[in-house]
Amino acid sequence: LYLRSNGAFAPLKVKKISPYKSGALVLFSEISDPDSAAKLRSRILYAHRNDIPIEKGSFFIVDLLGLDVFDANTGVRYGKLKDVTNSGAQDIYVIESDSGVLSYVPAIKEFVKEISLDKGILITPIEGMIE
Repeated sequence: LYLRSNGAFAPLKVKKISPYKSGALVLFSEISDPDSAAKLRSRILYAHRNDIPIEKGSFFIVDLLGLDVFDANTGVRYGKLKDVTNSGAQDIYVIESDSGVLSYVPAIKEFVKEISLDKGILITPIEGMIE
């Protein structure tokens, strides 16, 4: 992992990681005392995308943002994927129409039928889901 400081990315080697509440406790080789560790609390850590194992058919959210969203049955274009949020149960796709109206679609197989970085996102929304 990397910590951004003064515009540069300093590498940090993970010795141990454990789940803790809604986050994680991480022990780094470069951090040896509690006071130094406390200064890093809630800081953003970075990783190089090539260092993150990803399952086939999975995507980084950043790669999905801006993709066109279409109806899987009719081909009607609903807009573009503006954001992905999380309600705790699953991700929610925020779709922005060309007129700026936002619609929210749970990112589950019932609604999201296909994702392609080339073709876009195909969904089957229920009535009233898309404004």
